Amino acid sequence: MGMFNFFKKQQGKYSLNWIISQNTWMFPENNGNDYIDKGYKELPNIYSIISLITQKSSIVPFEIYKIKNKGKYQKYKSLMLLAKTTKDFANFVRYKAEAFDKVENSDLENLLLTPNGQQSTQELFESLDGYKLLTGNAYLFGLTPGIGLNANKPKELYSIPSPMVSIIPISVFEGIKAFKFSFINEEIQSNEVAHFKYWNPITGDASLNDIFYGQSPLQACRMLMGKYKDADITQGS
Repeated sequence: MGMFNFFKKQQGKYSLNWIISQNTWMFPENNGNDYIDKGYKELPNIYSIISLITQKSSIVPFEIYKIKNKGKYQKYKSLMLLAKTTKDFANFVRYKAEAFDKVENSDLENLLLTPNGQQSTQELFESLDGYKLLTGNAYLFGLTPGIGLNANKPKELYSIPSPMVSIIPISVFEGIKAFKFSFINEEIQSNEVAHFKYWNPITGDASLNDIFYGQSPLQACRMLMGKYKDADITQGS
């Protein structure tokens, strides 16, 4: 207790978060900005974990398939998550062949190979995976020409930074009306955005908007994030 008492006497000298807040740990607010600024950009362990996952996930090769048997497709999905034995993996391959027909040189494949003029496919996927892991939400915007026969057909794909997106709902059952992107202060129609999110269990005092957002995986470790940072500051001091 001697060292602890020493630090308590030095409150005016050392700006330690856990001392200033009456010996309790300070931790980030529950929002995307803090998870990025105070987590990914400040804590090396969080940076390392997120970077490792996105570097691996973004280089996974993709192929375009058309479902030809919905029953076999459902079995394929189950095995994809549960396969453990050699027999399971053999069935996995069999169900895949029976569930899908491969589609070559489709417009979708070409769009994914060259999503936009600023990003490669890997960079696009890395951005989407990173925002989802950090904030619980990722938004893929399909830029359409707006005119002609293919007016609603995406020509470019962009990852929108999730902390800059606000969801505008219609109702619980009717879903989302639009997404508002604060950087350009414009509303984007819901059919132009693919929203990827984690399950977010809702409590009794939740608002309508809460229903449509995903939960950040970092929300469950906010206190640990604060302890990790404050412990480093304390040790350094």
